[in-house]
Amino acid sequence: MPHSQFLIPLVALTIGVLVFILVKRRLREAVEQAIGNEIGNLKAIQAKLQESEQKFRTLYESTIDAVMLLDERAYFFDGNRATLEMFGCTAKEQFCGKRPDEFSPPFQPSGESSAQLSAQNIATAFREGSCRFEWLHRRLDRSEFTAEVWLTAVDWKWSSELSVLSSELETSTHSSRIVLQAVVRDISDRKQAEETLKASSRRLRRQSLALLDLTSRTQIASGDLSAAIQDITVVATDTLEVERASVWLYNEERSAIVCLNLYERSYTSHTSGLELRAVDFPGYFQGLQTERIIAAHDAHTDPRTSEFSANYLTLLGITSMLDAPIRVGGRMVGVICHEHIGPARQWALEEEQFASSLADFVALAMEAASRMKAQEALKKANEELEIRVEERTGVLKETNKQLMVEILERKRSSDALRLSEEKFSKAFRSSPDIITITTVEDGRFIDVNETFLSLLEFDREEVIGHTASDLNIWVNQEDRARIVEMLQSAQSQPWERGSLRNQECEFRKKSGEILVGLLSAEIIDLENQPCLLVVTTDITYRVRMEEALRQTEEKYRTIFENAIEGIFQTLPQGKYISANPALARLYGYFSPADLIANLTNIEQQLYVDPNRRGDFIALMQQNNAVSGFESQVHRQDGSTIWISENARAVRDAEGKLLYYEGIVEDITARKLAQEALRYEQEQTERLLLNILPHAIAQRLREEETTIADSFDESTVLFGDIVGFTELSASIEPVELVELLNEIFSTFDTLTDQHGLEKIKTIGDAYMVVGGLPIPRTDHAEAVAEMALDMQIEINRFNSETNQNLQLRVGINTGPVVAGVIGIKKFSYDLWGDTVNTASRMESHGIPGSIQVTASTYQLLRDKYLFEERGRIPIKGKGEMTTYFLMGRRV
Repeated sequence: MPHSQFLIPLVALTIGVLVFILVKRRLREAVEQAIGNEIGNLKAIQAKLQESEQKFRTLYESTIDAVMLLDERAYFFDGNRATLEMFGCTAKEQFCGKRPDEFSPPFQPSGESSAQLSAQNIATAFREGSCRFEWLHRRLDRSEFTAEVWLTAVDWKWSSELSVLSSELETSTHSSRIVLQAVVRDISDRKQAEETLKASSRRLRRQSLALLDLTSRTQIASGDLSAAIQDITVVATDTLEVERASVWLYNEERSAIVCLNLYERSYTSHTSGLELRAVDFPGYFQGLQTERIIAAHDAHTDPRTSEFSANYLTLLGITSMLDAPIRVGGRMVGVICHEHIGPARQWALEEEQFASSLADFVALAMEAASRMKAQEALKKANEELEIRVEERTGVLKETNKQLMVEILERKRSSDALRLSEEKFSKAFRSSPDIITITTVEDGRFIDVNETFLSLLEFDREEVIGHTASDLNIWVNQEDRARIVEMLQSAQSQPWERGSLRNQECEFRKKSGEILVGLLSAEIIDLENQPCLLVVTTDITYRVRMEEALRQTEEKYRTIFENAIEGIFQTLPQGKYISANPALARLYGYFSPADLIANLTNIEQQLYVDPNRRGDFIALMQQNNAVSGFESQVHRQDGSTIWISENARAVRDAEGKLLYYEGIVEDITARKLAQEALRYEQEQTERLLLNILPHAIAQRLREEETTIADSFDESTVLFGDIVGFTELSASIEPVELVELLNEIFSTFDTLTDQHGLEKIKTIGDAYMVVGGLPIPRTDHAEAVAEMALDMQIEINRFNSETNQNLQLRVGINTGPVVAGVIGIKKFSYDLWGDTVNTASRMESHGIPGSIQVTASTYQLLRDKYLFEERGRIPIKGKGEMTTYFLMGRRV
C-alpha cells in the first residue's frame, strides 16, 4: 500500500493530460473546419468575380465603338478590339503607352494644335468628370477619319490575391486611382452625308438668291430685252457654274433657231447671230417639242444632243448640256442652253428646275419688251392725237370766231360772208377729225364732213336731215342728251362759253362695228338757231392698246394666282398682308382671304417650334434675305408639314422695313425621301455585314475589284455534328432545319463573343477562323475558347431537347489565303494546306473531342490542358502527331 499514495495522483495526472490532448485536438479540428469553410466561400466569391470580369471583358471587346483607357499622365494603357480595327493596329502594344495626339494630325480642322487641344479636353474631363467633342484622328497607315469622342473619368480599382498565411484568414487589399475612359465612334459617313446635304442646300439657296436677284433687276421688267438676256445668261453661268449659257429664238418660219445672246464665262464675252436649222438637227428639235427639259448628262451619247458631238461639242470640250424650252403664251418660242466643260456632269433635279425658272424669266423679259413696245407706240399715238386735237380745236375756235364775225357782218358785206363760208367749208371738209353740225332742239344733222362719212360708212343723203337716233349711231343714247345738258348748263353762266372738251364716247358704224371717239362740242348760233358743233377724234386704236395692256397685267396677276409655290407678304409683327392660292392650299385654308383672316400670329399659329419666327427675323436683320429656311409648320387641320422659305426684306427709300415677301415650297416629300434613303442605306449596310466581314465589306464599297489577302498565321476550326445524317432521316425537314438553325445560331453568337470570323456552314459542318481579316496575336487562344464553348453548348442543347448529339472538332494553325469570290452572291473563303489539315483533324477525330495539330499545340500548351493522341495516319498527309484539347489550365 505504500505505493498507492503515489499511484492515485499519477492516474489523475494521466487522465488530465489525456483530456487536455483530446480537447486540444477537437479545438484544432473545429478551427481548421471553420477556416476551410471560409476559404471555400472566398474561392466561390473569387470564381464569381472572375466570371463577372470575363463577361465585362467580352462586352468590352465586342462593342463596335473603340473603348480605351488613359492613365493620369494621359497615356493609353488598354483598349478593346474595335480600337485595333479603328486605328489600323494589329496589337495593343502599337498604341499602349502613347498619347492621343500621336494618333492625330498636327492640327485639327479648327487650326488648333492637336497636342494642345487634346491636353485641354483631357484636363476638362478630369476636372468636370466628362467631356464630349469631335476629333480628327489618323490611323497607322496615315489615313484620317472624323470621330465623336466621349471622355469619362472613372475610379479604377484592383485587388490583391486572396491568401491564407499561418492558418489565419487575411482580408484582400484594394487600391484605386482616377483614369479616363475614352469611347470613340467613327462618324466619317455621317459627316459625308451632312456635307452632301449641305452642298444641296447651298445650291438651292444660291439658286433662290439668284432668282430673287433677277426678280429685283429692272432690265427684265423695263422692256430692254438685250440687257435682260445678258443678265440672265451671266446669272446662269455663275449659279450653275457652267462655261456657256445662251438664249436661242425661233425664226418666223420656225425652221431654225437663232442665237440672241451667247455668254462665255471664261472670256466674259457676249456674242450672237449663230443659227441652227431643224433639218440638220432633227433629234434635238424633236426633243425641244416633246420634253419639258433636256438634261443631257453625257451630251455625246444622249440621243437628243448627240447630233452636235462631232462638229460642236468635241471642238469646244462640252460634255454635258441642260436646255430648257422658252414658252410665251403657251407656245414654245425658243430655248435657253447651258453647256458644261470638263468631266460629264449629272444634273440635279434642283438644277433642272432652276433652268426652267431661267426660261420663265426669258419669257417674262420678252413679254415685257413686247408690252413696252406697245406702250411706246400707244404713247406716241396719244401725243400725236393730243397735238392734232389741240390744233384742230384751235383751228375750229378761230374759224368759229371768224364765222361769228362774218355772220354779224353779213349784212354789211356779202363778199366777206362768202369768203368766210369758203374758209369754214374748207376747214370743215378737210379736217381728219369727225365734224358734225346738228340742231340742239331735235338733233337733226345739218352738215357733216367727209371724215364722218368715211369712218362711219354712210352716204351724205342717208345723214342730212336725219337724227343720230334714226341712224343708230350712239351706242349709249343717253350720251347725247347728257352732253347737250352739260353744254346748256355751262352756257347759262356768264363766264362760260358753252363748250365741252375731251369726252370719251362710243359710236356705231353702219356695219355695226364700234368706234371710240374723243368728243369736243360747242353750242353756236347759225341764222339765229342754236346748233351743236361737234369735233370727234377717233381713238379706237388707243383704247384697244390700253385694253391689251390691261389684259397683259391681268396675265401677270394670273401667274401670281396660279403659281405652284406659295407666295406671301408678311408684316414684321407676324401678320399676312397678301398670299396666293397656292399658299392657302399648302397651309390647308379655303382661300387666301381665309388664310389672312385666320392666321394672324405666324410665330404661335404656324411654326411647330415658335422660335423659328425669331430665327427668321434674325436672319433677315443680318442678311436682308433668307434662302432655304426649313421649318416644320402646322396646317389648319392640325397636321404638320415641312416647308422651305426663300424671302427678302422690302424697305422704303430711307431704308425703313416695310414687309417681308418670298416664296414657300412644300419639302415634306423630300424629307420623307431622305429618311427613307437613310433607312435603306442602313438596311443595305446591315445585310452586307451579315454576308462579309466588316473590313472586306468596306473594301468592296471602295470598289476594289479583286480582294485576295495572304495571312502568315491564322487558326482554322472545323466542327461537325456526329450522327446528324442518321438523325435527318428520322425527322421532318422543317424540324431538322429548326434544330440545325438553333445550334448554328448559338455558334454564331460564340463567334462574335470571341472575335472570330465565321466562314461558312457545309451541311452540318461549321467553319470558323481566327486572325483574319484583321490579324490578331491571340488567334489560337480565341479559337480554343470557341471550341470548348461549343462543346458546352452542344451538351446544354442535348439536356434541353433530349437529344444525344456529339460534336467532333478539328483545329490547325498556319498560313492561309483569303478572298472574295463570286459576282452574284459574294462569298468570303479560305484556301491553303492549313485549311485542308484542319478539315482532316475534324474528319479523323473522335466524337465529343477537340483534335489539334502540333502547330496549334505549341501555341496553346502553356495555357490549356492537352492529351497526346500519338501519331495517326492522315489522308493526304501521312502520319501526324495530334493532341486532344481537354480544357483550360487553372
